[in-house]
Amino acid sequence: MRIIFNIIFPLFLNSCDYSKAEVLWKMGRIDEALIEIKKCLVFSPDDKYYKEQFEKFNKKNI
Repeated sequence: MRIIFNIIFPLFLNSCDYSKAEVLWKMGRIDEALIEIKKCLVFSPDDKYYKEQFEKFNKKNI
C-alpha cells in the first residue's frame, strides 16, 4: 500500500488544473497560467487542446 501511495500521491499533487490556468490567464497572470498549462502538457503531451491553449496564453506574454 505504501508503494502505491508514494507513486499516486505526488502525481495528484502535481496534476494539471486547466481551469486554474484559464483563470490566471484571464487575470493577466500569464507566467503562472503558463506554468499550469505546462503541467497539463506533461500529463498529456499529445493533447491538441492543451497545445493550443499554451500558444494562446504565450502570445500575450511575448
